[in-house]
Formats: sequence, structure tokens, C-alpha cells
Amino acid sequence: MIYHYLRSFSDRISKNANVTPIFKNKRAQKDGLQNLAGAIKLFDRILAEEYTQGMREDESHLETPGFCDFCGADIFHAAFVCSSKFGLWDRSLVPDSCCEIRLCPSCCSEGRSCLCGNLRLCTVFEYDELVEMRNNIWDWCMSKLETVDTFGEIARNLTTK
Repeated sequence: MIYHYLRSFSDRISKNANVTPIFKNKRAQKDGLQNLAGAIKLFDRILAEEYTQGMREDESHLETPGFCDFCGADIFHAAFVCSSKFGLWDRSLVPDSCCEIRLCPSCCSEGRSCLCGNLRLCTVFEYDELVEMRNNIWDWCMSKLETVDTFGEIARNLTTK
């Protein structure tokens, strides 16, 4: 939900850099920008947890994120997948006992795996695009308000370099 909120906001400001949400007064504007700052702060934590150093050419794309087959957590950007459906391997290399399973990074970091041991990292988004979207919104916020108390707690720009 945070991603869709920020994506929608990013699309609006990218169409017109001078667009300003309609606020009833200065207090409403400050509150609105602080809410946006809170969303950015939460999105930063999500990005940190989902960091995969971008999408590599050999990395498969996950069309529908779904959920972790072990813990049930929603998958946002990355998952470890063992499936013949994603074309992860040359067909001759697909194990006969392919598990058809998807695990979140947290479950994999705790040592969970599939029975055949052929999990591969799949991503949903181009990670650099997520960071760029976040940074564009942040730059827009900073250009609209001189100071917002919570903004000091948030990094000005994220980078994958």
C-alpha cells in the first residue's frame, strides 16, 4: 500500500513538477507533508530490507509477488523461488523434483530452503527505479517546505552505488 501511495504521488509530480496538493491552510500543508515524510521513512525501511543490488540481467522477473509459502508474509520486491514456471534454468537443468515454492528473504536468512535446494532470487521491480522514485518525492517535499521537524530524521537521498 505504501508503494502504491508513493507511486501515485510520484506520477502526479512527475507530470507537473509545480503541482502542489490542495491544502486548506498552512497547518494542513505541514501535516500533509509530514504524513508524506512518514511514508518515505517507512518506505526507506522496506527498501533496506528488500535490497538486492538492483535487478541483474540473469535474475528472473517475478510477475506476481504473492506471499511467502512458509511464513505467509507478503512479498514486495524480492523472493527466493524454486519453480519450473519462471524459466530460471535451461529446461534440461530443471530438477524433476522441483519444489514450486516461494520464500521471503527473511525466511531464507533464517536457513529455510526448498527440498531440492535450487532456490533462485527473483525480483519484481528494478531496485534503482524504486530508489529514484523515492528520491524524486523527497526532493519535491524539500522544495515545498522550508522545514519539517521529521525531515531531519530521513536521509536526503538513497543510492545503490
